[in-house]
Amino acid sequence: MRVAGPGMHVLPVLMATALLAACSAAAALNPLKNASSRVKVVATFSILADFVANIGGDLVDVISLVGPGSDVHEFEPAPSDIARIADADVIVENGLGLESWLAPLVTASRSAALRVTASNGVSVRKIASSGRTDIDPHIWQDPVRAMQMVANIRDALTNVDPAHAARYMANAATYLEQIKALDSELQSRIAVIPPGKRTLVTSHDSLSYFAERYGFTVVGSALGSLSTEATDPSAREFAALVDVIKTSHASVIFLESITRPERVEKLAHETGVRIGPPLFTDALGPANTPTATYLSAMRFNAGAITTALG
Repeated sequence: MRVAGPGMHVLPVLMATALLAACSAAAALNPLKNASSRVKVVATFSILADFVANIGGDLVDVISLVGPGSDVHEFEPAPSDIARIADADVIVENGLGLESWLAPLVTASRSAALRVTASNGVSVRKIASSGRTDIDPHIWQDPVRAMQMVANIRDALTNVDPAHAARYMANAATYLEQIKALDSELQSRIAVIPPGKRTLVTSHDSLSYFAERYGFTVVGSALGSLSTEATDPSAREFAALVDVIKTSHASVIFLESITRPERVEKLAHETGVRIGPPLFTDALGPANTPTATYLSAMRFNAGAITTALG
């Protein structure tokens, strides 16, 4: 993943100097919640916010900095995000280099919140990305790894709000059973795809954990990168990707909901491979849609892949 360089993502933070005094005061007066208050949680993006909502229920107020349909890789913080973080009791992030823009926000806010890295304890994959080897941060694409993320968030909420520990534990137990059932369901649905057709080509490198869990081979991606911020591949890299896709006999390139279609369309034109339905890999869909939750988005993606390849 390309790490943000000087000036990237931080310009809005620099614009927020006038807010710092107010944010510092808010943080100083922001103790851990008592039994009668909701815990204020800031999640970095929509999938983590959904995890928090399922565990916390009506005990939490959760805000997602990067909302549904938006790209966590290309997020540009606004001054108002500093105020949100300053007012939080808990900040939930994925980690693994995904939110390169978060540290300046936390520093600027003088936040006293508990900062929780949902990826703690999760086994990670390293893959080649833009000519280098990086850790793939898209761990939620494997429901088994997502269960560890949920457990980490559960433990954080229990620590911050011990008066309601039993409810967090019960909510998390119910949600973990739902994710376990999701995994079994996906295994059954994907079983109809012949092993020789289980090849994936996507907009960016986001499905290695999904592929590992369900027996797919990731042939390549239009960006050749773990991040959607990557520049276009060089002519040589693009030609090599075209050759790999043709050799693999992949039949579909999957566009992702957060990425622009131009690069995928170019790759499809060069390879003769058709473009499949958009997948919700890094962000959930809007509220009241079939992809508005983690469970429903994973089911949607599995259905789209199965229909396209099966």
